[in-house]
Amino acid sequence: MPVKRIRTSISMTVHPDTIDRFEVVCEKFKLPRGQVVDKLVVALWTACTTGKLTCINGEVCRMSRTDIPPVL
Repeated sequence: MPVKRIRTSISMTVHPDTIDRFEVVCEKFKLPRGQVVDKLVVALWTACTTGKLTCINGEVCRMSRTDIPPVL
């Protein structure tokens, strides 16, 4: 039986420029805000856990980059 996932909400404070850029990204990819955040977090999480940078599409960087900064 498939697992049902319930989406939760989160409140956060960000810079006004971030909101503007975020809206542009959501519009470009025709995705809701939550899905864009999900994809960005998965890309960062994968980089942190595997030690390799990934593209936003989830593939490992084709240039085999591993220069993940210790602090964003």
